[in-house]
Amino acid sequence: MRAPLIPDNESLRLASLYRTGLLEGFAEHRIKALTELASRMLGRPAAALSLLSSERQLLRAGVNLKLTSTTRDESFCGHAILQPDRPMVVEDALLDPRFADNPMVTARRLPIRFYAGVPVRTDEGYPVGALCVFDHVPGTISDADLQVLRKIAEEIELIISQKDSDTAEYSSLLTELQQALVMDDLLLQWQAVSDLKDRRVVGHEALVRWARADGTMMKPDQFIPLATTSGLMTRLDRFVLHAACAEAAALGDGGGISVNVSGNWLGLERAALAEIVAQTLDRTGLPPDCLTIEMAEGAIARDPARALQEMQELKAAGVRLALDNFGTGMSAMRYVETYPFDMLKLDKAVVGEIGRSPRAESIVYSVISIAHELGKSVCAVGVETEQQLAFLRDENCDLIQGRLVDEPTSRLRPVERAV
Repeated sequence: MRAPLIPDNESLRLASLYRTGLLEGFAEHRIKALTELASRMLGRPAAALSLLSSERQLLRAGVNLKLTSTTRDESFCGHAILQPDRPMVVEDALLDPRFADNPMVTARRLPIRFYAGVPVRTDEGYPVGALCVFDHVPGTISDADLQVLRKIAEEIELIISQKDSDTAEYSSLLTELQQALVMDDLLLQWQAVSDLKDRRVVGHEALVRWARADGTMMKPDQFIPLATTSGLMTRLDRFVLHAACAEAAALGDGGGISVNVSGNWLGLERAALAEIVAQTLDRTGLPPDCLTIEMAEGAIARDPARALQEMQELKAAGVRLALDNFGTGMSAMRYVETYPFDMLKLDKAVVGEIGRSPRAESIVYSVISIAHELGKSVCAVGVETEQQLAFLRDENCDLIQGRLVDEPTSRLRPVERAV
């Protein structure tokens, strides 16, 4: 075993680490959500944010790790921070002279054989540790997965950089959001779903907005992360689901509605998603075939087996299913045949590249072709130009959403019947 070298700027690096508050547990809950995300997205059983103090490696926000610290000499992180601009990958620790006789590697139960880590730096530029994933068997990692790990590490760096200003603002926003959920101060907007052939409105997707007490309107990308990291996401999902079903049932002629749900439901021991949906439909009186539940690939990855079980129960109850944000990473293709989706929703990032990127157009063509072969429909999200519309029509896309067709509205409207 080779002990890691000490960086030349070690005293400055340690001072920067102490200023982050990470050693005292700053943002532990938010960082835990990101280590869990890294574990799920990369398909590795264990993950952590490892921090390197003067004598120890501290494993924070660990996922499936019993260890909370090791000596610095035994650390993987100590080697990773020596090249702060590059990820460190150890495909088989038993074959690496730095780690071959490391106690974590030679352990009889659950040894560390595979490691991938991306250094995490403070806003002063000092590497204080690494976001890392582990496996108990040797393995490899793709460039795409390393990029995912790097992006998640950047999110942790952003949290660290916002410590002083963000702590007070985060607490204040969290309190406001909790109050908004209690007082039903969140609002729904409706995005029309149109038949591409004649541009008739045939359904709507429920979008949630937050009207704060100061009069500002917050969009989902501003408060969904707050709900996710604070444990409020399932409450938010419940609000949107009930409010959307109630409004659709009251209108009676709104066609089908769709509601996007998070993967947080898959981590609960009780209150399963299918059960909550059934209760909501019963209370509001909305027919099951008028509701589509949307779930993104990242949500399914939280617990694929549980997700399949929930979807089968939803289908048995007559609810329709859609795979959201499809096409940004073709790894989601494996879900198309296995899971009982009725519809694939092309991600707006792909749709937005139509007319500019041959690769994006190829993805759109492939998705539509495969979906139709499997008897599924396709909805393109974020259609904003006539060029995009024409391309999608030529490729026989079924449905579209976007500002070219209709702006989101505050009230659900009747659908347009075919003449």
